[in-house]
Amino acid sequence: METINIQQHLHVLRSELLAMARLTQRAVDYSIKAYQLGRIEFCQHASNTDDEVHKLQRCIADRGHVLLSSGLPVDSHSRFVSSSLRICSALHITYAAATGIAQDTMLSLKGERIAVSPAIEEMGQLVNCLVRLCIVALFNKQIQPAKTVLQSDGTGQWFDLAVYQWYRGPIQRTNAQVRLELAIHKSLDQIAEQTHEIADAITFWLDGNHYIGVTRESAAYALRQSLPVRKQEKTGHLRNASIDSCRSRSI
Repeated sequence: METINIQQHLHVLRSELLAMARLTQRAVDYSIKAYQLGRIEFCQHASNTDDEVHKLQRCIADRGHVLLSSGLPVDSHSRFVSSSLRICSALHITYAAATGIAQDTMLSLKGERIAVSPAIEEMGQLVNCLVRLCIVALFNKQIQPAKTVLQSDGTGQWFDLAVYQWYRGPIQRTNAQVRLELAIHKSLDQIAEQTHEIADAITFWLDGNHYIGVTRESAAYALRQSLPVRKQEKTGHLRNASIDSCRSRSI
């Protein structure tokens, strides 16, 4: 592949990645607000770009494969391609989890309005903030927002405690309410895990440092993962987030 074509592929890859990131952040924002406000139209907005997101995912995977197969030297370009595949996979999982929240919320709104859990609402706001920090880092090529996501502490335990205290409270909950809260908690936890993956990939891209590590084997794994993801993904734990530091940042 000629140098000029490599540059063209890199440019288009970044454009596609930013487009997918923008749509994913939009889906997360709408899904969380749908739960908080009980708005059916927000549920619909969260998932009305499915085809576009899946198309971008396939294009990024194909283009990343072409670039990795071209024998790129180990430099910032190769780091960007490897990181893009990781970010693409994480965005796809995040989008699926966000649309899952929207679907669960929509089903709940078809019956009697279910009261919003303060703990789940707080978790949603923080997760939304973590996603925005990742998007800021990606769009602006800024490492500090990504490090904020990676370096903050204690939120996973805070979430567990907040939800536990909420369930111990005097308010009686229906089975439907409990099922909805647990489903949304699982999806939010999954999104939070993916923000860590995105932030780590951005950190590796921008300065070569990372927590998880990217090798050719992990890049190949990311390429496979960027193919259509199963509906049920393994739930992770939110790693290290600071409520105060996240709330002080926005797009």
